[in-house]
Amino acid sequence: MRLAFIIPTFHQGGAERVVSRLSLFLAKHHRVTVITWDGRDPAYDFGGEVIDLSLPARPTLIGKLLQQRRRVTALAATLDRLCADRAFGFMEAASVPLILARSKLRHPCHITVSVRDAPCSFRGFMRWNMKRLYAKADRIVLLTQAGLRIHTEEWGFPASRCCVIPNPLDDVCFSIDSTHANLREPGLLVAIGRLVPQKGFEDLIDAVAGQLRDRPIRVAICGEGPLRPKLESRIRSLGLSDRIALIGQVSDVRYWLDRAAVFVLSSHHEGFPNIVTEAMARGCPIVSTDCPTGPNEMLEHEHSGLLVPVGDPVALGQAMRRMLDNPILATNCALAARTMAEQWAIERIAPMWIVS
Repeated sequence: MRLAFIIPTFHQGGAERVVSRLSLFLAKHHRVTVITWDGRDPAYDFGGEVIDLSLPARPTLIGKLLQQRRRVTALAATLDRLCADRAFGFMEAASVPLILARSKLRHPCHITVSVRDAPCSFRGFMRWNMKRLYAKADRIVLLTQAGLRIHTEEWGFPASRCCVIPNPLDDVCFSIDSTHANLREPGLLVAIGRLVPQKGFEDLIDAVAGQLRDRPIRVAICGEGPLRPKLESRIRSLGLSDRIALIGQVSDVRYWLDRAAVFVLSSHHEGFPNIVTEAMARGCPIVSTDCPTGPNEMLEHEHSGLLVPVGDPVALGQAMRRMLDNPILATNCALAARTMAEQWAIERIAPMWIVS
C-alpha cells in the first residue's frame, strides 16, 4: 500500500513523534512517504521517503492565504506523482490543505484527518474551518472517546466517519533493564513539556510552594518555551531556586522518567499526551490533572495513578505528597500503569491507521 503522511514541520512535538513512530513501523511493509511544509531542524527520524515542499508558515494573513494555495497545489501534485492510496493529515495546518487538495487529485486517494489536541484548544476561524471541511474527509481520527463524543455531538462531525486511535508507543519506550528499579531518586519530581500556559507549570510551582516546602524534594521541569522568564521569576520570588530547576530541552526523556520518584502532569488541557504514555511505559508513579480529554482515559485513579482537578495547586501538591509518602501506592500504581501502557504498543496501534 502507498501511504502518505502530511505534517506541517519536523520540529519536536507530539504529532511529529507519532508520525515518526508510525512511518518507521509501517515502512517495513508498505511504501511510505512523509511530506512536510518545512523540513528544517528535524527532531525525529522518519520511515520511507521524506519530501520537504519548502512552504513554511507565513506571519501575515495574506501570506497565510497565499501559502495555503501553494500548499494545496503542491500537495495534490505530489500525491498524484506518488499514486498514494491513503493520505493522513496530522494537525490542522496539514489536514486543511489535504482536504482542499482532494478536488485536484487525478488519482483516487483515501483521505484521513487527525485531530491532535483537545476540543477546547480550537477557537474562532480554525474551529469554523474544521467544522466546515473535516466532514469531507473519508475518516476523522480522534484521540479519545471524550474527544469523539464532543466532536460528534457538539461539533457535528459525522459519527460514521469518526474513530478513536490513541498514540502509539514503540519498543524503545518499554525497554527497561534489570537495574531500572535502582535508578529512581527519592524525592525527585519530574515534569516534561513546553513552557507554555497550557502545561500549567505555574500551578506545579505553587503546589510545591504550598504543600511540599517542608519536604526534601527536587523538581526537574524539562522543556523550553516562551514562559521561561516568567517561571524563573516565580521560582525566585517563592524562594524555591534550590528546589525547582528548569532543565531546558532534553534529547531523551527516558533519562528523567527512569529517575523520577513521581512524574507530574499539570496541564490545563491535553489531547492524548505522549509523555504520559511514555511515563506509564517506563513504570513511573504518576500524578496528573484530570483534563477534559486524555488523562482520565489513560489512568485509572487510585489504581495506575492519581488524578486531580485542573488548576488546583493545593490538590496537586497533596497528591504529589501522598505519592511520595506511600511507597506501596507508588509501586502498585507504577506496575499497573506499565501494564496498561501495553495496549498502545505500535504493533497494536499502527494497523488501525490502514483499515477503513
